[in-house]
Amino acid sequence: MGKRGILLAVSSLPGKYGVGDFSDESFEFIKILKKNRIDVWQILPLNPIGYGHSPYQPFSSYVFDEIYISLEDLKARGLIGHVNKVPSKARTNYELARKIKEKAIYEAFESFKKVHKNIEILRNYIDDNPYIREYAEFISLKELNGGVSWSEWKVKKEDNMDGFVYLVSKHAFAQMILAEQWNKIRKFANKNDIKIVGDVPFYVGYDSSDVYFHRESFLLDEKFQPTKIAGVPPDYFSKDGQRWGNPIWNWEYLYQHEFKAMMDRLAYASEMYDIVRLDHFRAFDSYWQINPSCETAVDGEWKYPDGYGFFRKLYEKYPNIDLIVEDLGDLRPEVLTLRDYFKLPGMRELEFTIFDDELDNRHLEVENMVYYTSTHDNETLLEWTTKLTKERKEKLIKRMDELKMPGNNLVEKLVSYALRRKEKLVVISASDLLCFNKSHRMNEPGKVNEVNWTFKLINFDKLKKTLPRFF
Repeated sequence: MGKRGILLAVSSLPGKYGVGDFSDESFEFIKILKKNRIDVWQILPLNPIGYGHSPYQPFSSYVFDEIYISLEDLKARGLIGHVNKVPSKARTNYELARKIKEKAIYEAFESFKKVHKNIEILRNYIDDNPYIREYAEFISLKELNGGVSWSEWKVKKEDNMDGFVYLVSKHAFAQMILAEQWNKIRKFANKNDIKIVGDVPFYVGYDSSDVYFHRESFLLDEKFQPTKIAGVPPDYFSKDGQRWGNPIWNWEYLYQHEFKAMMDRLAYASEMYDIVRLDHFRAFDSYWQINPSCETAVDGEWKYPDGYGFFRKLYEKYPNIDLIVEDLGDLRPEVLTLRDYFKLPGMRELEFTIFDDELDNRHLEVENMVYYTSTHDNETLLEWTTKLTKERKEKLIKRMDELKMPGNNLVEKLVSYALRRKEKLVVISASDLLCFNKSHRMNEPGKVNEVNWTFKLINFDKLKKTLPRFF
């Protein structure tokens, strides 16, 4: 039997200020995992969330969203005073959290500046981290321009140099503190024999420091607008496909510069996490590009980059990088050939495989894979089972009973079934473990609304009671 893990975004922890963050709840969650002999904590991207609260449209690939900063830690450092807590609710309130954290960061920065040596520490941090400088400059200019996309900026830094310099320093300060806080969490997890799986989106957001400072790495026209955008064609996730809107990588430029823009992102992620989940792996073999004028992803064309060249360079430069690749969806065989050539563990998902392969034993368990009950993009198991036809549901119940899977209901039996599989890692979504319904789904792909990305635990009470029954 391989490792066992739980999928739960940091934002979904029961935080005290509208969002889960790097405060005591992170350490408490790790203690809960340790007590129940769980090996892995898988999270979603921690980058600054973009359009629609999506962590897959970040303002930068290299920094943390400031909403994750621990106010407990800032207070312990003597940088801020008392902050009123917000009652924990079952939905993340990003706007409230940002308002609270921005005020606290301002107060902390003002306190930090009063100690002369701190200014030198911050300067050295900025000098040593060029991507942090880029983000700090980008987000500061964005603020000076009222938050609009960089292609619409009218105000330059020269128009308000004092304000620009102050904002750059403040944002860099926040990133320095966030990095220290995250490193403590990761070290604490590793000390307790728990590895953290982080998530790296394949694409970056157009309105990001990545694109603003490295425009040559993307397909943009003379006015710096995307000539093509990303998505996937129709499949079992969506009949219209998914129109993501991210700019497409300029593969010709990447080839000529040894894939630096992509490699640096993965190198950064491998320093932040123990294992890196590489989202949308199939795009290293074939990616779908859409004209920006198209409202859906139905009309597009396939392009075929040199994935072999990229991964050879990656492992040549970073031989110890530990990857999981997201290889879900309708794939051409060459995607799996590329995956297996580099011995990359792919993903298998219960909701998509159990009827086609597993119940009839037509597909053997492969150890070099990661098995999920569901991911952030899927229905929860409870929602999924309620939509099954009567015939399929009866078949599933019969098979779980034949296998003598423990549980008080079908969802619990399916979780037990997943945990007994032989893949190198089995990951259970927290929503599935807690038998949550549709309202606790993390994301419904292709939709922008007030529900996506807001799933949040109120507390750990139910989790503490549930975990010992399975682990």
